[in-house]
Amino acid sequence: MSFGPSRRHRPSRAVALNLPPNLWIRGWDVVRRPEVLVRLGWLLAAAAVLWLATGAGLPPFGYRRGDVPRRKLIARVDFQREDKAETEKRRQEARRTAEAVYDLQPRLLEEVRQQLTNKVGRLVQAESFDAVKAQPELKAIWEEFSPPLMSRTEEEERSRYEALRTYFTAGMDSNRFDEAIRRTLAPFEKNGLLKELKHPLEQGSQVSILVAAPGELRPRRVAVDDVRIDKVKVNLRQRLEGELRAASNMADNAAIVAELAYTWLESRLPQTLVWNREASAEEAERAAAAVRPVMVEYKAGVAELAAAGKPLGDEEIALLRLEYEALVARLGWASRLARSVATFGLYTAMAVLCGFYIYHRRPKLLTDLRSYLTLLAAVVTTVILAMVFADDSFR
Repeated sequence: MSFGPSRRHRPSRAVALNLPPNLWIRGWDVVRRPEVLVRLGWLLAAAAVLWLATGAGLPPFGYRRGDVPRRKLIARVDFQREDKAETEKRRQEARRTAEAVYDLQPRLLEEVRQQLTNKVGRLVQAESFDAVKAQPELKAIWEEFSPPLMSRTEEEERSRYEALRTYFTAGMDSNRFDEAIRRTLAPFEKNGLLKELKHPLEQGSQVSILVAAPGELRPRRVAVDDVRIDKVKVNLRQRLEGELRAASNMADNAAIVAELAYTWLESRLPQTLVWNREASAEEAERAAAAVRPVMVEYKAGVAELAAAGKPLGDEEIALLRLEYEALVARLGWASRLARSVATFGLYTAMAVLCGFYIYHRRPKLLTDLRSYLTLLAAVVTTVILAMVFADDSFR
């Protein structure tokens, strides 16, 4: 017989509570449906397009032509503006002073040198000065070296010829003479010769030119005084005498031979440079392109961009646009990201509010996918067109 307290019978299984699911669970079940996910995807895509169309979160440009600011507008950041008039002025000056291009034709000077060597060779082959005078052809050649207008006596002429002939009979030959003349004329063959510049004053520098020689990849810069015949022939006689002295040990005769050769060359130096119009025009354009834009500085807090109480014109709008671009360029990634998230969130919030309204008032727009996409397309198109036609050119 037991005297303990009586025990009540408890069921072995807990009684299950049949409670309805909460709001979050029910919402999650709805969102996971395929048809809902499709519509949410299109909604986010429309919000992304709107975000891009309205500047991707960047601050808008807040000025239009004709707006009247109530206070003068001061630059908020440092920026620059190109002075197009001054830049174009400097580019025109660069075109005007660019170096003209001349093509070198050294063959012309080589032919003159060969003629000089050949004629000297024919003269020294004569037996005497009398033999030269007796042959009209040789006499004409001699008069090229010693013009009769110089008023020299016949004895002086004879002495000059004998000095020329002795210079060659004493060991000089035509090859060494030709080499001496070649060395004398080497700078002229390299740089070229001109009587006067062919390009107009307003189409190129008058101080230096570019010489394009055969076989050279790039034209060389040459001073005009180094190619002007009237300038370079000043030292031609001294160069001739120096080279002829170096080629022979007959100093006195070398001086006379140099004088004869100079007299013949002086009036026969050819123009070996030809103005290349097309290459000169291209060089002028390259010089103009190399001119850096002239920039005007606008300091933050100092530069006035627009006056108070006056309508904004094209000049003011251009300055304000440059300041706006400089301001946007200085926004950091954190600021850009914050603005982008805020803008995208704004469109998403508006879409959610509109969605709730449509869900309760026009549920067919959500259930019919075609009607739903038509609605989104209409909204996106309206916003894009509003952005386009808000520009000054359409106002």
